[in-house]
Amino acid sequence: MATIHGMLDATVQRRPEAVALTHGGVHTSYAALSAAADRTAAFLAGRGVVRGDRIALLMENSADYVAAFYGALRAGACVVALNHANRARTHRKLLRDSGAVGLLTRGREARELPGIVADCPQLRFGVIDRRNPGWELPAGLELLGPDDVAAGDGPTPAVGVGPDDLGLILYTSGSTGTPRGVTLTHGNLVANTEQILAYLPLDESDSVCCVLPFHYSFGNSLLLTHV
Repeated sequence: MATIHGMLDATVQRRPEAVALTHGGVHTSYAALSAAADRTAAFLAGRGVVRGDRIALLMENSADYVAAFYGALRAGACVVALNHANRARTHRKLLRDSGAVGLLTRGREARELPGIVADCPQLRFGVIDRRNPGWELPAGLELLGPDDVAAGDGPTPAVGVGPDDLGLILYTSGSTGTPRGVTLTHGNLVANTEQILAYLPLDESDSVCCVLPFHYSFGNSLLLTHV
């Protein structure tokens, strides 16, 4: 369990049919979450994503976010968690700053896509659930939909990620200036998760109601300790 997705793998082995998360009244088992993450990983590998690439997530808390998060990690990528409350110009700056090669977004954030991806030459593809045929997008940007991700097939990429590989970039709020990226390795995240579990009396019968966004460090820690 030297990686974050390794922690999920261990839980899937122990309790595949247990409920991993509930969103919108829909229960998702660990086995179903793992399968969705595998499809995301296969999709990303098919787009040429390799170990160390950055994949940006711009969406509100949902089962899709969790599957995308673990799928990107299984593909060997580093997740760039973007604050959906930011404006397009801030997203654009952070995409460039992080070097993200892919952007996964949905919902209201997708409406701002042209302004978000402008002047991001390193960005190769985006996944959205709403598309306007009149959009003017950068040449070379491949635009795909959730069905393309769901159709991801093939074995989980064997990428050899370890505790020293970057797993997550979280950005500060930017209240005193430009948001700054905090880089966290798998080892950092696993250690933090284990420390929390060591002092909180949690067991597999416990659940948490998470109203904190997953792009926020506290919200992300709840995602890790309870999945």
